[in-house]
Amino acid sequence: MNNNRTKLKSQLFYTGLFLYCVPTILQTTLLVETSYWNELFVYLRYIAFYFGIVLIADEHIAFKDGKWFHPYLTDIRRSLWCFLILAVAGISALVCGDRSFLACVIFIMASGSIDLDDIVKAVQTMLSVTVMLTGGLCAYGVIEDLMFKRQDIPIRHALGFNYPSTMMSDLFFIVVLYCWVMKMELSLLDMLLIEVLNLILFKLTDSRFGFLMIAVMTAGVYIFGLVRKKTGKKEIFAGRVWGFLVDGFGILMTLVMAGMCAISRTGLGQLLDRLLTKRIQYMTAGFRNYGVHLFGKNIQWVGFGGSDNTDSLLESYNFVDNSYARILMNYGILIFILVLVILIVMSRAVRIQYQDGRIILVLCVLMYCFVEPRLTDIYVNPFLFAAAPFIRGTFLEKRNGKR
Repeated sequence: MNNNRTKLKSQLFYTGLFLYCVPTILQTTLLVETSYWNELFVYLRYIAFYFGIVLIADEHIAFKDGKWFHPYLTDIRRSLWCFLILAVAGISALVCGDRSFLACVIFIMASGSIDLDDIVKAVQTMLSVTVMLTGGLCAYGVIEDLMFKRQDIPIRHALGFNYPSTMMSDLFFIVVLYCWVMKMELSLLDMLLIEVLNLILFKLTDSRFGFLMIAVMTAGVYIFGLVRKKTGKKEIFAGRVWGFLVDGFGILMTLVMAGMCAISRTGLGQLLDRLLTKRIQYMTAGFRNYGVHLFGKNIQWVGFGGSDNTDSLLESYNFVDNSYARILMNYGILIFILVLVILIVMSRAVRIQYQDGRIILVLCVLMYCFVEPRLTDIYVNPFLFAAAPFIRGTFLEKRNGKR
């Protein structure tokens, strides 16, 4: 009976995850230009939320003697902890109008004891198939291929997505998840195929930072695998100092973000801003215009996505690509602190549990999200599920001696 129940809960979780991840990915394509597709994606995401909430309720609520009119909480401390996190995330979602982080919290809570490796494989499959499907529909003309300018020349293909860099960003996460599944051991053929695909997409999208990140990371993972086979050394980042730096890498990225804002008007800051294609300028402008609030602020972000007439959008352009700055502006101080704690728990859990170098992939994601606002998007970053013991409050059970 318990095995059947566990299997059913696992099926419900993956069904909900599918109903959330796939429509969310498709909402970054030009399918949303057709109203009924966009409405369908929204409804599917609401259904996914329902699956997650049902699983959370099932974990925290039981019934005496199997009678529905005698409910009770299985663990009051855990239930209060989860309710507190959901309340903070829910209030922030209502204030800022963005439910992405709320979805992140709900699905991490609903994941139960499902293994991180299985979740990563599931997300990788969903992301890869959806991206290939979008590219295929674009190639056959079902979805429009918007062309964007680079120095007034329309050479950047969006390939069915709302902006060229979206496809390259998805490829980055697909490669990261593939390296995770392969346990940091890429064959020469794997590396060459990834690099060729990366080069082809770079020629089509002209997304430079994504191209460089994928190229360097793929080569690095391949070399790391060769060195590990030769030396037999598995554990990396051993010692307290390395552990402290790795676990607090999210905080380090936050300090870098703050430092760039502080020097934005200096010569060095302007040089960095040119290298990061005005990301520092828009980030500092965001802080200046919107400030930082306890529960965030409803900000109408306006990017170049969905329209190839970028000249007309320049006057109204209002977008922050840095995940850390965007979370602070959008969700507020409380959620930002919660995210930093989640990143610490996530990094520590991966570093300790997977002593085969996969923590490097997590660090790559944290670095990449410095220029892409996808840090808390579970449909590309399932590593957040490594923080499940913290979000689900199971660490409270350990303190009570129940596990």
